[in-house]
Amino acid sequence: KLMDKIVKSYFKHPDLGMLLVCLNLPGYKNLSFHRDSWLAEVCGIEIKKVNTLLKLCHELQLVEKVDGKYMLTPFKLSDRGDRASMMKVRSFWTKKALDKQKNSSPQDAYGSIVFTTSKQARDKIIACYLRFFEEFKQIVEEDKSAHEIPLVMNFHLFNPGKED
Repeated sequence: KLMDKIVKSYFKHPDLGMLLVCLNLPGYKNLSFHRDSWLAEVCGIEIKKVNTLLKLCHELQLVEKVDGKYMLTPFKLSDRGDRASMMKVRSFWTKKALDKQKNSSPQDAYGSIVFTTSKQARDKIIACYLRFFEEFKQIVEEDKSAHEIPLVMNFHLFNPGKED
């Protein structure tokens, strides 16, 4: 199944997500022709790997070549899966977020919170967390204005102890 292949590829190459974000930047869309060197510079991924990832994205039907440039196809990608793979992807994006902190603007947000709570409160927090994602998804889907700002959000809510 194609969706399984996409998810497995994303687990194996979390920077595939970074490339997809960069293909959606106005700077890339405004290029008169495809420039892998531009993508490599913006992504921070070596040019050889950019080309390997582009080939993979094309095989997975995440992108198509239109007028000589790679354009995103309509798709929705979730990184939900086995715990080890999810942790690898979260670690990749967390590192990217930390690396970008030296260039952050006042509008950027990054943070984490660690706390101890009861199992009952934990269950309520997780329910609230899941409602947030539904609301977030609805905001994005209902937005009819020009999409010109890429926003990367990395959330990881976990219990480091044993499950009760």
